[in-house]
Amino acid sequence: MRRLYFLFVPALLFLIGCGGPATILLDVKATSDKLTVDKAYNTATSILVDKGFDVKVANKDIGLITTEYKKWGSVDGNPPFDFYLQIKTQIKTRADGKLLMIITPLVKEVNRLNSTAFTEHELRFLTDEEQKGYLTAYEETVQSGQLLFLNVVQGYAEALGLSMDQLEYDKKLQN
Repeated sequence: MRRLYFLFVPALLFLIGCGGPATILLDVKATSDKLTVDKAYNTATSILVDKGFDVKVANKDIGLITTEYKKWGSVDGNPPFDFYLQIKTQIKTRADGKLLMIITPLVKEVNRLNSTAFTEHELRFLTDEEQKGYLTAYEETVQSGQLLFLNVVQGYAEALGLSMDQLEYDKKLQN
């Protein structure tokens, strides 16, 4: 029995992904002096719609745009899961008069057999090193969600006249 325990624990740790910390993307910040808050708000709304997102909340007075969840992937298994992405955009004027846009992704993983069993969390962000070599079905799905979000961010950056390297990526490591 003891021998089975020593075989079971490493297998369990491998399956739940404790091989190392995951990089979590909290938000992306863009600063620009090229657009007004009103123009940025209208541009951000049109970019989200153009990228296939439905706008859930749009309040120009408080500078907030939130999308409905958009399905971007599935992983078969027991149980199978569907993945959804929601994007929240805050648009503000900083004290120095520049425009600040904060783009926050939120992921929802839904058990396809029981839709009331779901989790919401930040977007897992695969690093360049993690993307090399073999990717599991889960990692491939995470990667497609990451690309969907970065596609929206790129649209925002282009509208602000910025490159992707000029944006501030707020990340953390999570075990």
